[in-house]
Amino acid sequence: MESYPVQDIKGSGVGWTSLPRLQQPALILVGDDDPIISPVNAKIMHWLVPRSQLHSYHGGHLDLATDAKKPAWTRS
Repeated sequence: MESYPVQDIKGSGVGWTSLPRLQQPALILVGDDDPIISPVNAKIMHWLVPRSQLHSYHGGHLDLATDAKKPAWTRS
């Protein structure tokens, strides 16, 4: 598996308009029942990030942290 360096973007003004410039592959995970951030945002992000993959899982915003027994892309 190829690894990519983590870039420090704190304070650099990175936002939605910067997403098309990302060169790294990106995995975007979204819960289909997220009350905090609408799943539509993940679809927009996937559309904007050139080398992204979008995986939707059954659950909400914090399910990956509170129930991390299996990866999001294998959840039904």
